[in-house]
Amino acid sequence: MSRLDGVDFDWEYPGAPDIPRIPPGSPDNSANYLAFLKLVHAALPSDYSVSLTAPASFWYLKGFPIADMMGLWNSFSDPGCPAGNCLRSQWVSWMKPSTYNSRSAWAQALGFGGIADWAVDLNDSYTSNGTGIGEGSGVVYIPPSIYNETSPTVACSPPCTFVFPPWTLSTMTTICQPPVTMTVEDIWPSVSTDDGGVTTTVYVSKTVVTTISIPPVITAA
Repeated sequence: MSRLDGVDFDWEYPGAPDIPRIPPGSPDNSANYLAFLKLVHAALPSDYSVSLTAPASFWYLKGFPIADMMGLWNSFSDPGCPAGNCLRSQWVSWMKPSTYNSRSAWAQALGFGGIADWAVDLNDSYTSNGTGIGEGSGVVYIPPSIYNETSPTVACSPPCTFVFPPWTLSTMTTICQPPVTMTVEDIWPSVSTDDGGVTTTVYVSKTVVTTISIPPVITAA
């Protein structure tokens, strides 16, 4: 730890159940993470710092042992830093290859052993944007934030499949759906020709009404 003044941990994310290709986290992750940070803090010299990287979204932030924090909702996020004009707004950054390479070279010139790309996993959207020739959106993954929205909506270009994130209820619950009634009308032509050569076409129809009973779904707590 030559010339270092502390450690920083970036766990993405304690207790998260829905990150593609990553095993679901445990509900105990948050408490265990706090216990781990306390052990590290106690083991380090008093003039060393312990920091962690926390996500911006509530869904993933709730797994972190944080009671209060500073953020874009504050007038000042750093001492003496004036509030900008992008508070509570969406912001996206992008670096062209020359900027990316120059920053990498600058970091390596300072003697760092390597650099990190933030974040490689975001290069994959895990969704299909379709081809624009009628194949639809394909599989559309709905973000966990939909459960916190006042009027949630989802949309796609059909055909598509919506995949919703896990939703854990506080108690064992029985979900009942009313019966579904389907009406199918089958129509086919009946053609007949009389002795005078006159052809008559009559359309015959048959309507079948089917009621489908959906069994109840029992969820675990």
